[in-house]
Amino acid sequence: MARGSRLVAAGLYHHVFNRGNDRHPIFKREEDYHRYLRYLEIFSPTFNINIVAFTLMEWHIHLFLYDRKGEMSSFMHLLHGKYARLYNICHERTGHVFTDRFKNKIVDTNTYGKWLSRYIHRQAVDAGLVEKAEDYPWTSYHHYIGRTEMRFVSSDTILEQFSENKQEQVSLYRKFIEDEEAGPIDWRQTEINVNPIIGNREFIEKMTRKLGLYDKKSCEMQDVIEKICVDYGVNLDAMKYPSGNKERATRRYLIKMLNHNRGMSVSAIAKGLNISKGLVSMTLNNEEY
Repeated sequence: MARGSRLVAAGLYHHVFNRGNDRHPIFKREEDYHRYLRYLEIFSPTFNINIVAFTLMEWHIHLFLYDRKGEMSSFMHLLHGKYARLYNICHERTGHVFTDRFKNKIVDTNTYGKWLSRYIHRQAVDAGLVEKAEDYPWTSYHHYIGRTEMRFVSSDTILEQFSENKQEQVSLYRKFIEDEEAGPIDWRQTEINVNPIIGNREFIEKMTRKLGLYDKKSCEMQDVIEKICVDYGVNLDAMKYPSGNKERATRRYLIKMLNHNRGMSVSAIAKGLNISKGLVSMTLNNEEY
């Protein structure tokens, strides 16, 4: 099957993530982490990329990037290609280091940017590796709280959302990271969600037009789903990115109602809720997921 075209354009924020191939680690030794960070610093200015946030885990990576000139794909190709070649030489191995292509989502940073940075900076905490984000060494969080200067990290985009005062920014951001509030969406769900754009309706429509993906019929279907969500007192974002069993159960009910009562096809429901057609079919067939 042909691969879909990568969605790139100047002036977009991306959540980029990838895992080790065939369940193998991406980083085996401390030198591996240092090498990846060195390549981030060297290659990002070459391709007009701002690194907003990052975390490097043994088995996977998360990058929050601002692509100023639409060169994100070229940047990632060189970054991971160069790293993989040196990794194989250093560890005397052959084959792919990363699984398939990297994944990326376009993000409305004004609405979700700070929450994405929190998700990235809490990777080691949520994995149970450390108690506090600052205890994990391979993350841009150390730059955010002023512990280590990383000249290639552009934290102002996020920190300025907390305060105009530099000292307040750090204390408020630290509190934000340490707080247990879940946030507006489940970021793990967005990683498996079929929609490549994360944002509200206005942002998604703006991006689809910018990227040449605007579909009038799909937008009309989206209007119908939004109205139904309002009528039933259901949050549309929670249906796209459900967090917990209660929201997932509500989404199952909504899918069945859209199909049985409104006559919506599997494809229309999948597009409207940004999920796969297989997931919709499983729900209509009363299969668990």
